[in-house]
Amino acid sequence: IKNAKIEVEILKLIKYLRLDKCGFVEYYKSDQFEGYFLIIMELLGNNLYQILKINNNKGFPLNVVRYICKQIVDSLFHLHKNKMIHSDLKVL
Repeated sequence: IKNAKIEVEILKLIKYLRLDKCGFVEYYKSDQFEGYFLIIMELLGNNLYQILKINNNKGFPLNVVRYICKQIVDSLFHLHKNKMIHSDLKVL
């Protein structure tokens, strides 16, 4: 629970800095329920694994790879600009 609470504080900071408008997942709230710590965030689409599975592991066209890489670089830029680091990258 300690690590989850730290993550919530970071998500709150991202929301305060309005980085959720820069491609970061939007944090709504957190709560505890029956011994579980819950973090409620915006609902996103499929992850890369699910998309690969749907496409029979055919991979992605170069323009899609460029778009994904641009999302990652843009997000890292905003984190760096706000003196934050990310140690567990996930693509939207």
